[in-house]
Amino acid sequence: MLELLRRTEWALFLDLVSPSFFEVLPGGVLRRELATLFSSTRDRSGFGGLRRAQGPELEALGITWAEWGRGTPSPLDAPARRRQGQAALRLYFRQLLRWDEVVVDLRSAAFALEADRLHWAPRALWTRWEPGFRDGIRDIYRGFYTGDDARFRSGLAATGLLPGEDVFRAVFGADDQRSVAFSVTGFQRTFHDVFVRCREAGARLPGGVLPLGLTLGCLYQHLEMLGGTFDVRAAFAAEAGE
Repeated sequence: MLELLRRTEWALFLDLVSPSFFEVLPGGVLRRELATLFSSTRDRSGFGGLRRAQGPELEALGITWAEWGRGTPSPLDAPARRRQGQAALRLYFRQLLRWDEVVVDLRSAAFALEADRLHWAPRALWTRWEPGFRDGIRDIYRGFYTGDDARFRSGLAATGLLPGEDVFRAVFGADDQRSVAFSVTGFQRTFHDVFVRCREAGARLPGGVLPLGLTLGCLYQHLEMLGGTFDVRAAFAAEAGE
């Protein structure tokens, strides 16, 4: 399945994550998750229902669903790039903290900013969060941003990522997440280090790691392209009510 996807247009998503990403997921889990994601691209009815259901929430963020192929967006000045980046961060946290589904495509090519309205035209690559994994990731973020160390570690344990705790702490603690520069290479290196630790510890990662990693890879590509730094803590607080 993985090699099949690498021969399609979806390879550009797979290329955003570290190769070690695919070495730590059990074979059966990896095949199931890839099959689910691949089938989502042909589920027009399901994706249409998701768009209708989440449209009002997007509007509240200043984001509008759009159709793929809107054309090349106009160049943005620095304030506009920052607004777009903060909106993308809030969208990431909105999907993680409030939605049952995740739409993977947060790449820069899926967005166009016109005046104060951000148009989002993602490829139809999506899935539903596994409840246990979703809750674990929520505990990781909420634990970190509220200073609840026990919740942070509980979330890492629930997602199979506890062996990479030191890496997460180093990344999460940088600049208190108020002024973060994004790099796809840095993201790949970070997750490689986490997965190496997980592999050495014999951890068995759950399937939710795949859509999370792909979504994060897309987000990092988007924010790296925009340039500058972004206030991740503010984006999280806006969506978490912290």
